[in-house]
Amino acid sequence: MDSGKVKDNNKVLLAIGAVAVIAIGIQSSQSDKKPKAAPPPVVKPAKPVGIPDWQRTSVAQDDVKKRLRDPASAQFSDLTVRNGVVCGQVNSRNGFGGMTGPQQFISRLGVMTVFKDDVAGDGFAKTWASVCP
Repeated sequence: MDSGKVKDNNKVLLAIGAVAVIAIGIQSSQSDKKPKAAPPPVVKPAKPVGIPDWQRTSVAQDDVKKRLRDPASAQFSDLTVRNGVVCGQVNSRNGFGGMTGPQQFISRLGVMTVFKDDVAGDGFAKTWASVCP
């Protein structure tokens, strides 16, 4: 074989190799531009179906008012709902026409409403600490 033909064949092979390298480079750069698969959606647990907090609060206020001397004077504050239990404070007029001052209460949806003064010892305080903020 002639050395000139070998050089020509080598040039052709080099040219083919260069074209192949360029083609592979273009392919890989285009594959980088393809949109990547989106991560799976985050599934949040569904909110338990039941009575909404505002309704629990309303029922608790009604229950508390039933126990007051002057229900129309009730002023509620610090109302929170935790695990279906309503905690809060109420201030209302006493039998002498003066305000009693804030009284803590815990109410469980019409089943039971307890004032701090209803429970002797530290039972109410322990319950408040575990259920209420």
